[in-house]
Amino acid sequence: EAAAPLFEAAGSEEIAFGKMDDGNIHLLEGEWPYKGLLMIIKFPSMDVLLNFWNSPEYQEAIKLREGVVIPNFTVAIDKSR
Repeated sequence: EAAAPLFEAAGSEEIAFGKMDDGNIHLLEGEWPYKGLLMIIKFPSMDVLLNFWNSPEYQEAIKLREGVVIPNFTVAIDKSR
């Protein structure tokens, strides 16, 4: 909740959101060892993402999830641009 306005202010766009057990994610092949939520979020650029990520405001929001969830973040570059 604390991070949502920060994502919005950074111009990010939610592309996908779901959990394996809610029918919104389908593993077609291989293994997916992660439980919980999967979000795919698009940022206008890598610079915008890094500025967002390293901002004091987001660093404070990160502290709210410590000990509550174990996040995994992966970044992919859109090569079509």
